[in-house]
Amino acid sequence: MKAINVEEAWASNVTGAGVTVMIADDGVDASHPDLAKLSVADSCDHYLPASEFDTHGTQCAALAVGSSNDHCGVGVAHGASLASCKIYGWGDTEDELYAGFAKGDVISNSWNYPDSCIIPKGGFDAMKAGITDGRGGKGIVYVFAAGNEYTGGGNTNFEGYLHSRYTITVGAVGMDVLHASYSSTGASVFVSAPGGDSGDVLGMVTAFPVATGTSCRNAGSGTSFATPIVSGVAALMLEANPNLGWRDVQGIIATTSKLPDDDGDLPRSVNAAGIGHSYQYGFGIIDAGAAVAAARTWQNYYTETVLTAMASPGAAIADDGAAVSSTISAAADADFEVETVVVVLTIDHPHRGDLRIILERDGVESLLAPESDEDGDGYADWKYTTVRHWGESANGGGGWTLKV
Repeated sequence: MKAINVEEAWASNVTGAGVTVMIADDGVDASHPDLAKLSVADSCDHYLPASEFDTHGTQCAALAVGSSNDHCGVGVAHGASLASCKIYGWGDTEDELYAGFAKGDVISNSWNYPDSCIIPKGGFDAMKAGITDGRGGKGIVYVFAAGNEYTGGGNTNFEGYLHSRYTITVGAVGMDVLHASYSSTGASVFVSAPGGDSGDVLGMVTAFPVATGTSCRNAGSGTSFATPIVSGVAALMLEANPNLGWRDVQGIIATTSKLPDDDGDLPRSVNAAGIGHSYQYGFGIIDAGAAVAAARTWQNYYTETVLTAMASPGAAIADDGAAVSSTISAAADADFEVETVVVVLTIDHPHRGDLRIILERDGVESLLAPESDEDGDGYADWKYTTVRHWGESANGGGGWTLKV
């Protein structure tokens, strides 16, 4: 827990009290002493593991909100309430997931929707309703694991839920507090937290289902385990300031997380607002103490502004590797601070995996899509997201240049 400075948050008398964290996973063992506080009323119809082999959700729940009772470990937000939605396993459907998206204050998702750049309509509608109506109109906080596909070229902009502006996408760091060798990267990675590295463990004892015969074990490794840690920090922030909106939670994390010293890995940038971002760390490693302190005095963002600009350059893409580009100028009637930038792209090309797509403004580049083994024929309204311009003036910079 030292890596996320959570003891400073606890010392300020916050534990997540009054906040409900929903674990969307393979079920949570409510018979475990650390998780006995699970609220059936706040959970989905299916909330328990189907068998002793379903341990993932129980581990994640303990990392986020496990009770401080000297049994196993202690969760980041050990005073928070717990709910569960079993979204995969025997007999579960996507409808169960969408129902779960409407419950709780923070929803922790240590799973992904593989090989789909687009969020299913049911999922999008449920999340939009959650950020609009949830928490009395302040919006549910959605937290997602970035995935463990770094060595295979995994990029968060290739997974629909991971590049939604509604979500906080979480990467992992290892025991050395540097980018974990498996943690997927991308311009939409928001923040990182301890997740262990390949072959090691987190060094934290967490809960396992009682039926396994060993109810306390060391956590494994993966962005799955970094995600509930960030979810727990979000719960601490909401206790410190219940009036925070979902965008405010994102803004606090973006401005209080800390990038480690350059470890020679993928490039990082510092934008015109002075905010740094890395493809592997996002805005940095989450700092619970700093996030809670900022939450107490945070001035909520104004109502969200959406600025849209379009271009149809019709440029031909050469086979010799030469780039083509198109620049769009967009100005708002009233200036505002940029949060998320979304590019919706249509390209006619026989092998989209051959294309490298970059968005640039004033020297800050976002690699939206690297070359990959994708063998489809082009893009039709594909959506890509970057958070690298967070805090910049919408009208204060130059044009937005897309390079292919």
